[in-house]
Amino acid sequence: MVRTASEFDQGPIAFRYPRGNGTGVQLPQRGEVLEIGKGRIIQEGSDLVILSFGAHLNIVKDAEVALNKMGVSVTIADARFAKPLDVELVNQLMKHHPCMLTVEQGSMGGFGSIVLQHVNKNRSKNKNLIFDSIFVADKFIDQADVTSMYEDAEMGLNNIISKSVSLVEESSKISSKFDFDNFKANVGI
Repeated sequence: MVRTASEFDQGPIAFRYPRGNGTGVQLPQRGEVLEIGKGRIIQEGSDLVILSFGAHLNIVKDAEVALNKMGVSVTIADARFAKPLDVELVNQLMKHHPCMLTVEQGSMGGFGSIVLQHVNKNRSKNKNLIFDSIFVADKFIDQADVTSMYEDAEMGLNNIISKSVSLVEESSKISSKFDFDNFKANVGI
């Protein structure tokens, strides 16, 4: 992202440096220039798409592992940019999934709202799409370790799993495949 910003001269670019550690990313000798406004698909699935924006991608990957164990096939997409929104990516995700969940470390009215507005304007691509967002809860969050703060902010691993399960339950296409009550009891949701 830093190299992308250094090469971009058509306007301002902002970075958000999240609290915590960056994990699982090898730093290249020389950064690549990303196409502005283009996200990427990390993994393909069919039952649910989780569209991640920002530093929550690794937690989304952990949620996918748990969901996969219960038989839910999850697409993980990394938005990379809030604006401009990658409408081609969102349209593709809408067309091929019954459920969409956005996850961000922002507040209500942020990335998830941008995506929801696009979804609502383009309902013809999937009239039955079930949509929800996870973002920082609008409440005071006490200082703690990052994992505890995410849980308190209602955007931790368990929140992502629980919200994903709720979306999949709503989807009549796949609701009969899973024993959700048993799963919830086993993971403590």
